[in-house]
Amino acid sequence: MNIINLTPHALNIFTSDKSPVATVAPSGQVARAASTRTLTGVRNGIEFFETVFGAPSPLPDAEPDDIFVVSSLYLAGLRAAGLDDPRVHVPGEAVRDESGRVVGCVGPSR
Repeated sequence: MNIINLTPHALNIFTSDKSPVATVAPSGQVARAASTRTLTGVRNGIEFFETVFGAPSPLPDAEPDDIFVVSSLYLAGLRAAGLDDPRVHVPGEAVRDESGRVVGCVGPSR
C-alpha cells in the first residue's frame, strides 16, 4: 500500500498515543474542487460572499490498495457528486505541539 498525499503539505502521521509513525511528502498533485464565489452584499464596508462548490478534480491513477489523502472539502465534493471512493481519506484527528500548532494527525480518516 502507498499513501498518495494530494495536499500541498507534508502529512505527519502519529499513532493514537501520539507517537510519530510516518511522514508522507506531497505528491505534487493537489486534489481540488471547483468553486464559484458570488458577492451577496456589503455591510459596513465588509464584502460577504456565497461559495458554491462544483466538481472535484479527477484522482490520479493508482494501484487498487493505494490510498489518497485529500482535504475534507475535496472528500465532501466527491461524496456530493456521487463519486465517493473508499481509497480516499482525510487527515485524522489533529496532533498539536505545546504552542497549539497542528503538527500532524492520528492516522488517515474517512
